Amino acid sequence: MQNHQNDLNYHDILPDDVWKWNYVENVIRQTMELYNFKEIRTSILQSQELFKTYLNYFSEHDDLTNHLLFNLNEVNNLSLRPEGTITVLHSLLKNQINDILSRLFYIGPMFRRKNMTQFFQFHQFGAEIIGSNDLLTDNEIILLAIRIFKNLEIFNLTLELSSFGCDKCRPEYLRHLNQFVNDHQSQFCNECQYNIKLNPLQVFQCVDDKCKNISEQAPAIINHLCEDCSEHLKRLQRMLSNLGVSYLINPFIHSAFNYYNRTIFNFTLDHHGHKHILANGGRYDMLAKSVTGKNLPAIGFSANLELIIKIMDEKRIFLKPKNEFRIVIAPMSDDLDLIVLQIVQGLHDNKVHTQILNYTGSFQSMQSLTDDYEADVIVYVTEDMIRQGKLLIKNNLKSHQEPIYIADLNDYVLRLKKAISII
Repeated sequence: MQNHQNDLNYHDILPDDVWKWNYVENVIRQTMELYNFKEIRTSILQSQELFKTYLNYFSEHDDLTNHLLFNLNEVNNLSLRPEGTITVLHSLLKNQINDILSRLFYIGPMFRRKNMTQFFQFHQFGAEIIGSNDLLTDNEIILLAIRIFKNLEIFNLTLELSSFGCDKCRPEYLRHLNQFVNDHQSQFCNECQYNIKLNPLQVFQCVDDKCKNISEQAPAIINHLCEDCSEHLKRLQRMLSNLGVSYLINPFIHSAFNYYNRTIFNFTLDHHGHKHILANGGRYDMLAKSVTGKNLPAIGFSANLELIIKIMDEKRIFLKPKNEFRIVIAPMSDDLDLIVLQIVQGLHDNKVHTQILNYTGSFQSMQSLTDDYEADVIVYVTEDMIRQGKLLIKNNLKSHQEPIYIADLNDYVLRLKKAISII
């Protein structure tokens, strides 16, 4: 059978890095709880029909199957989850959640690829406020993102702000954009020439310098907003300014997904000479109505966890946590299983991290093995001492060893653990 592992371009999160992921996810969850957001875990398996139904909301719609949807051997037309917002909206509909206001967040893997250098599986977290079109909501979702990055100690972010118009003013803008694209089509790279035939907004996605220079001359939607959208953006700017939030108006913000309307934003960071988009989002009232069939104005944002953790690593934000107080149990013969398990059970009842070593055949080899473990205490279990009701304790914190009665082990360990926690 042919091996397709390299085609998927996936990676594993190894034990030396898992603690970083746990730390970041804990910060996110604690901040979301502070803002009264509830976690939702949508199924990783999704129906392809769900995303094909809303095809026009994706700017990659020309090659949706290759970029977004991965058919699982055509079993019930299933696909792996490519993004969070539509799956959250569909979950509200499917589970008949009729709350007037839903404040939800998610953390988990997504599956999408635009080129072979991207991971097929990546991880996102995101937040959605569904059921409010109040300008207060726009501010709150932006402030939530700012708070999460502050709590992660990622500073010097730039909030880029713009508007994606509405169903009244966007058609007129697209007419101007189409005219520009037609006039300059031959100047774009081959990939852009193909993409913009299907979706002129793709002109803003290309990273080629030549294409970027041309696209910067294109009409900006911010100059074609209707009166209501223009006023909405001005009020949002005033509120952010009054809150002391600095921002930059970027007229050329365009998401990979075209389901946004009015407020759109990016959080960018200049790092090692490159501009990285750490999070982006916006209002998606029309999409919410299309998916749920109800007038449910909504706004949200999402962020890439791989990128965030990579930047935190490079900025040396992570401080490796001190190992938990830990005990190693070293049986000195191969017929002490029952007493060893009883000892470990008692320590686990007292929430002490404990590890059992396998007997290696001799006292000397066991002593050598225990030296390889960064344990605070080594408990040697020998047949001779068990007959006396005792254990041999090697206290690595005080660099000495002593025999103690088995009945005193838990109290001895807990006193030592408590003393260390005070230091």
